Amino acid sequence: MEFLIFLFYWFTDIGFLYLLALQVLITCLLSTIKVIRQQYWIYYLILISFNFFLIINTNDWNEGSMEGSSYLIPLFKLATDAINGFILMSIFAAFIPIIIYLIFIVFLPFICNAILGNKQNTINVNKN
Repeated sequence: MEFLIFLFYWFTDIGFLYLLALQVLITCLLSTIKVIRQQYWIYYLILISFNFFLIINTNDWNEGSMEGSSYLIPLFKLATDAINGFILMSIFAAFIPIIIYLIFIVFLPFICNAILGNKQNTINVNKN
């Protein structure tokens, strides 16, 4: 039960919602580029690289206050604190939240392509 309360609290945190919004924005922007649309490995490379950038965006992240002392790009402060806190809390939850987050990243390009109407995964049948 405590684990479900933890997941509800964490997934409704403003920093985590900001992180998800950034991920969706990056993916939808990439979905508009016609050359990248069918290359899903490019989506994954950029999204995972962005997460690694967020991890190293701060200098001296404190586990007690769950905040960093300084940031390379202060605009991403909320997302940086969210991803670092998410990793810290996932350590105590057997990495289940990280697995859920990675599943979200895997399905995000498919969702954005479906929302934007990019139909590269459909089969075209010509009726003669």
